[in-house]
Amino acid sequence: MTLTLFGVAGYLLYCAFQNEDLALPPILYGVLWFLFGLQFPMLFTLERATNDAYIFFFFMVGVLLSQKSKWYWVGFLLVGLTAYKIYPAFLVILIAAYSWKTPSFKKLIMALGLFGTVLFVFFWEEHLSYLERVLPQWAAKTASFTVGLDHVILNMNQVVPYMGTAMCLVLLAVGLRLALQGTSHLAVWCYAFAICTFFQNTSFDYNLITTYPLFMLLAALCFQKKEGQETIWALLISGLLVFFVARHLGTFYAGSIKYIAMWLWLVWVGFALTGRPRMFQAEKMAVETGDESKSS
Repeated sequence: MTLTLFGVAGYLLYCAFQNEDLALPPILYGVLWFLFGLQFPMLFTLERATNDAYIFFFFMVGVLLSQKSKWYWVGFLLVGLTAYKIYPAFLVILIAAYSWKTPSFKKLIMALGLFGTVLFVFFWEEHLSYLERVLPQWAAKTASFTVGLDHVILNMNQVVPYMGTAMCLVLLAVGLRLALQGTSHLAVWCYAFAICTFFQNTSFDYNLITTYPLFMLLAALCFQKKEGQETIWALLISGLLVFFVARHLGTFYAGSIKYIAMWLWLVWVGFALTGRPRMFQAEKMAVETGDESKSS
């Protein structure tokens, strides 16, 4: 089931790229997606049989729904994902920030409030139990520095007081800056999904499959004949090294070095995507046109 969801999710992401004129050649896209499927996060997902693959799949559905300005359904989907796992809450924050000052914001907030209330009313006992007992227990856990299987940057608080907390706040601020500027629909979705698992006290590396859409976006941008290609290529190559290649160094790359490297790369990507509006000019016009046509 996980492999099936991964394959279908890859096709849905390709459709999203096509909708914004950012698609790679189909064969190249398929090869890249297949190679990502062979990387550690996906193999770790299969080994642990985690249910994060469902979130991965429905994230792609959310991207397509938002491209069609189906914001009520986007809100319903985001509420469901957040009820299923806590980390999509950060995806909600950035998507809401992106839709700020657009006709879609009111629809999204109404859907979040309505479906969130309905879900809580029908399952209030389960939600209270989760908030009072399950979530605090998970929040109190920390992953070992030497295990090399996590990306919990909050562990940096053990190195320097409040350092990990500050790193999380900076990462969230970079994401909000990207979202509020509204440079790119896809950039906001992909970046928000990539960073949403970095704010927890327990987050193992099977969650890093959430970075796959961002890497595919960077790969697609590398083949766009627009300004800033050198930076995008540098981001793509360095990201592959930081997230996939360097882990083969073993315990040397576990802990502080890994956390800082991943954090620095994500911050760099956020600033780079924010400062490259020309790369997404056609895409932005397409999304804005869709919103206006739906709201009229």
